[in-house]
Amino acid sequence: MKNSSISRRIIIVACILIIAGYLLMTGPGSTEHSFTPGIFSVRRVVIAPILCLAGYLLIVIGILYSQRSTKGNTSENNKTQAQKIGSIQM
Repeated sequence: MKNSSISRRIIIVACILIIAGYLLMTGPGSTEHSFTPGIFSVRRVVIAPILCLAGYLLIVIGILYSQRSTKGNTSENNKTQAQKIGSIQM
């Protein structure tokens, strides 16, 4: 149960990073009649995509973290069940 809350927190932080990245990408655009050089700013071209990429990677880590933790719990449960069965057969 504790591992699922950790993975849930990781995924929530990742979603916040993705939303922040997309919000940093927004801004005024250029039209045919006027050019806005702000569309090529460092914030929109470098920082925002890095935040989005970090968010997506954290989502994958959060999903894999919960799968790894449940695998460990089931193997421990299987060992205890096998020990119980072994003690019953003796």
